[in-house]
Amino acid sequence: MARKLGESITLDLTTHNPTTGQMQDTDVLPTSQVFEDATDIAILTPAVTKRVGLTGDYRLTFVASAANGFEVDKSYNVIVEATVEGITAKATLESFNLEAAEVAGRTFRL
Repeated sequence: MARKLGESITLDLTTHNPTTGQMQDTDVLPTSQVFEDATDIAILTPAVTKRVGLTGDYRLTFVASAANGFEVDKSYNVIVEATVEGITAKATLESFNLEAAEVAGRTFRL
């Protein structure tokens, strides 16, 4: 998937009871990290929030900007970690490549 430099990205995640598979809230709020290419240190740790009134439904939002450490022509992985009933799981929520922003037919590389 391709994203644009400066784009605001909102991603959803759901959590489930590890035994029954039913939607269930986490023991504590999930965490998230964004990694660039093959680096081992997260460039960003967006806060995860619970969607009001929805069991096991969460979201995170961040801006893929140069100020937040993002670069054109790089790839990124958004990793989330959540604990339900004392069992912790980790998954890749999204992987994307970052492209230059385009405004009125002109390409901008920051």
